[in-house]
Formats: sequence, structure tokens, C-alpha cells
Amino acid sequence: MKLTDKEISSVIKLSPLDRYKHALKNIAGQGYLYSIIDENDDYVIMGTYDAQPMVSIWPAKEYASRCIDTFGGTHIVEIDLDDFLEELIVFFKANSILINVFSVDSQSGFVVDWQEFKRDIEGELERYS
Repeated sequence: MKLTDKEISSVIKLSPLDRYKHALKNIAGQGYLYSIIDENDDYVIMGTYDAQPMVSIWPAKEYASRCIDTFGGTHIVEIDLDDFLEELIVFFKANSILINVFSVDSQSGFVVDWQEFKRDIEGELERYS
């Protein structure tokens, strides 16, 4: 489903926490999310203010496309939520990678660790069961 300019404009004005809640609801409802990968098909890893690595995710391709140049990626990838929870979360855990949820342009989103994201998305998924 393509987002309208009005919807995009409205949602990107939300606070990072409200964008996080919006992302959880949408990701749980649709069953997939988006991230940015580089020319080697690796996820773009960025550092936080304390130098801990993080991967950014978005609930829609349109939002990710606003950040691709800033984040140094080459293309946007759609990720099945089950694959994300079963495979990527294991990688994040093993490498102490945080999840930056719903950045807007060059501003950080709501940053969580893998446990917090997993708990929150599973809580949201229960609403769709």
C-alpha cells in the first residue's frame, strides 16, 4: 500500500516514541518491515552516541527512502517479520546491535535493544491473533 504525502508528513512529525508505537502497530499488522543495505547486501550498521552499533528499521518503504542517502545505503530491503525475529534478532544479540526504529531524515528514531523490540512487537502481535 502506497502512503500518501499527507500521511507521511503527519507521521514524521511525531515524537520518536510515538513513531516507535506507530511502527510496531504497522509492522505487526502487515508482517514485514524495511531496512537499508549497502552495495555488499549487508545491513547498514551505524553507531550511536556511545558508539554501540545499531541497525535502522521502518514500517514502510517510503520512510526508509527518506534516509537511504544519509545512512549510506544503496537500496531498501523488505524483511519478513518472522525472519527478522528468528534470524536477525539472533545476529543482533550475538553482536550487541541496537535497533533504531523509524529514523526521520538524519534524526535518530527510538533506539531499543533486541529484547525490548522483541517483547514490544510480540505484545503488538497478540492484538492481531
